[in-house]
Amino acid sequence: MQTTFLTLKTPYGYETKDSHSVFSQDFKISIHEIITEEYAMEVIELLLAFQNEDPNRRIDLFISSPGGSVSAGFMIKGVIDVLKNPIRTIACGFPSSMGAVLAVILSNDRHALPYTRFMFHQPWRKDFSGQASDFLIYAKEMETEKIIIYQLLAEKSVLSESEIDLLCDRDTWIDTDQAITMGFISDVLKKGDLYETK
Repeated sequence: MQTTFLTLKTPYGYETKDSHSVFSQDFKISIHEIITEEYAMEVIELLLAFQNEDPNRRIDLFISSPGGSVSAGFMIKGVIDVLKNPIRTIACGFPSSMGAVLAVILSNDRHALPYTRFMFHQPWRKDFSGQASDFLIYAKEMETEKIIIYQLLAEKSVLSESEIDLLCDRDTWIDTDQAITMGFISDVLKKGDLYETK
């Protein structure tokens, strides 16, 4: 994760801190990069650190990722499923592909910021090569990933798996009103909602 340093005024003078430390002080994590296994592990380490500090405090996930590895996304999903802390997801910007999926499947407490748009599509790969039989193996694995993702999206929405299949057949952009209608999020946050009582 790229680090930005901030100079903050404190009762004891000015103090320089990295932006991640400031953000994580309030149990907040930003998932904004391409989701790789390495990036997923950084997110997981923060989640486990928060649980160790206070397992009852809610963790806010701000999700604007353009997507990435399905397996890396499942790594984050698997840890959150066994984490003690309650999770709130807040979609922002333009979460796409696996980023949009994570914004829906990681919690039942799902929201978005104003002007957010989501992009869904079928799982796809660009990292394989080999013999014809290898392509058949990869195709079967991609179909398995697609089935799992569509089941998870259907569980968190009012859409059936067949409706999810139609939605994801090609790149499909939806706005927050559509996301609310489909059950992907409950609402768009308003002024003051970010710091509601946890």
